[in-house]
Amino acid sequence: MVDRNWHNQLQRELARQGLPRLYTERLMDELLDHALCLKEETNVMDATKTKATKIPDAPVERIGKPEQLAQAAGDEYRRRTWLGRHPILTFLIAPLPMLVLSWILCLLVFVGTAELLEEFNEGPQGLTKSTVSATTLLLMETAFYVWAAAPFVLTTCLLCWMAQRTARGPKWMLAAGLIVTLVAAMYQLDMALPTQPGNGQLSADMGFPPWQTNASTAESEADTISFATSRHLLGRIVFPLLPFAICGLFLWRNSRGTPRPPMLSHAAPLSTSH
Repeated sequence: MVDRNWHNQLQRELARQGLPRLYTERLMDELLDHALCLKEETNVMDATKTKATKIPDAPVERIGKPEQLAQAAGDEYRRRTWLGRHPILTFLIAPLPMLVLSWILCLLVFVGTAELLEEFNEGPQGLTKSTVSATTLLLMETAFYVWAAAPFVLTTCLLCWMAQRTARGPKWMLAAGLIVTLVAAMYQLDMALPTQPGNGQLSADMGFPPWQTNASTAESEADTISFATSRHLLGRIVFPLLPFAICGLFLWRNSRGTPRPPMLSHAAPLSTSH
């Protein structure tokens, strides 16, 4: 006998495999069509059977158990791509090179933006706290934190997207997010804007614990505009937790993207009784 329980259980098992929604919906439609074909075949055999004829199994029993179908579908989907076949390389080794490339990209964007602003200001000029307003200083510090966090945000988003596309599930996504989080916790970025052309400073370092402040940050002049990721609570605690927060957002989004249930309305016609 075929009922809705088989469909509901198969949907749950496919969602547990972490398969994309569209792929899951297409697979469910194909399995439903197959079950309908088996149902028609069963009806024909029932109409022509004799006492010596063996009664065929119910359609879903001939298709397979939901756990087996979902496991087979998940294994087949993960074998489709090179990234899915090599999760250790993708989620445990690749995050570090990806972080380096993201940092270089963000640095190039920062340098290009600085050069563009310099052109609009008609040549290089020095900046001090006495020459800018408090609002401008706040905007500059916000831009610094956004720029400092950008490599970790970009890398984590890309790794989470890769985990989704390869259906590797929360385990590998969180493992990659943990690696990025550890690097973010040790990462310290300091920047001092030039008070006159040519004396600006930018330094990146790795240190632990994250609340330890670099000496260069403490020794900055009183009128010099300087920023550091380890100076405020945002950089010491919230900043390293950004990668894990992004992973949690992706997992929450995946939990909401369960397959649509139109197949359930077709489950009733499949029910048979002998």
